[in-house]
Amino acid sequence: MRAFLTVVFILLGAVAQAQEDNAWSFIGNDVYGAGYTLRHDGAPADDIFLAGNTLTVSSDARGDVALAGQMISVSGDVGQDVYAAGQAINISGNVAGDVTAFGQDIRIGEVGGDLRAAGASVRLDGPVGGYAILGGASVEVAGAIAGDLHLGAESVTFADGVDIGGTLHVYDEPDGETELPAFITDSVTVERHLMEDFPQESPKSFLFKSFIKGVLTVAVLAALIAAVAPARLADMRRALLEQPFRGLWMGFLGMSVLIGAGVISALTLVGIILTPAFWLVAGLAGFIGYVIGAYTLGVGLMLAIGMEEPDSLMIRASAALLGALSAAVIALAPFIGWLFVVVLTLAGTGALVSQVLRPRFFANHI
Repeated sequence: MRAFLTVVFILLGAVAQAQEDNAWSFIGNDVYGAGYTLRHDGAPADDIFLAGNTLTVSSDARGDVALAGQMISVSGDVGQDVYAAGQAINISGNVAGDVTAFGQDIRIGEVGGDLRAAGASVRLDGPVGGYAILGGASVEVAGAIAGDLHLGAESVTFADGVDIGGTLHVYDEPDGETELPAFITDSVTVERHLMEDFPQESPKSFLFKSFIKGVLTVAVLAALIAAVAPARLADMRRALLEQPFRGLWMGFLGMSVLIGAGVISALTLVGIILTPAFWLVAGLAGFIGYVIGAYTLGVGLMLAIGMEEPDSLMIRASAALLGALSAAVIALAPFIGWLFVVVLTLAGTGALVSQVLRPRFFANHI
């Protein structure tokens, strides 16, 4: 798969200068879009990445589809995996790979691989080729599941004749037990567990704990930085949107210096006690860089839909949440997500280095 570095920064640069409601980038057969209302109904694409309010994908995708918005609809067939985060999610097209979705109202059709869905209301209409993990206040299962079903819900409904090929794992609170219809308990092996015993490595735990905590942590930290140093954060954000490659270069240089200093200190033996300190500073700089990068992404997406630059703490906090959520959703994608995180972290770190140290060779541009 092509390097995501070029894609990310072309998109960020386009977002910063967008004069229309929507911003699109097409790199080869991959599609990237940001805006209020986006519809991709053209020729089949490889990978599709969209962020906005109302997102519709009615054409086929040979690769992955990653979407972050409020109203999400996928009616085209998907050759690999789907990642979706939003308020209302309807995936009616056939997905050959896995589906990971979380939001308020979720409806899923046919899934060739594994299904992970969490929301207030979750309905499965089509068959699942692997295992399924469903969590929510209300869960409806109307499609067959070839593997195990892990279920955590306040109320659950099974359509007549639903077949579960594996074991049904039900996770209950200590003071209650999820009711199951007789035809399910008679035909499927049922194992009951406490909700707190749900495997920590499970996708459900990831969705409810790690993912949400990570998004909120980044969003809150970005909002705090915006409250304490709004002018400095705005300068870093503008610089990163206007010259993203410079930010990437400075981030690479800054992290190389800190990590390399730790290695050199260790080689001197005498200075080996400083090595952990250098690496700790490098890790802290990288984390803050990711926060700055995520905030920049959020502001860029807001600018893409025609909004003005954020001028209040509430709008800055909203941009922080949008950026943190969008970055986290893209990061779910195999390989390309990891590369995206690396690029976003280095770019944000570069903006921080340029703002704090103001290297002389960039002094005339800052």
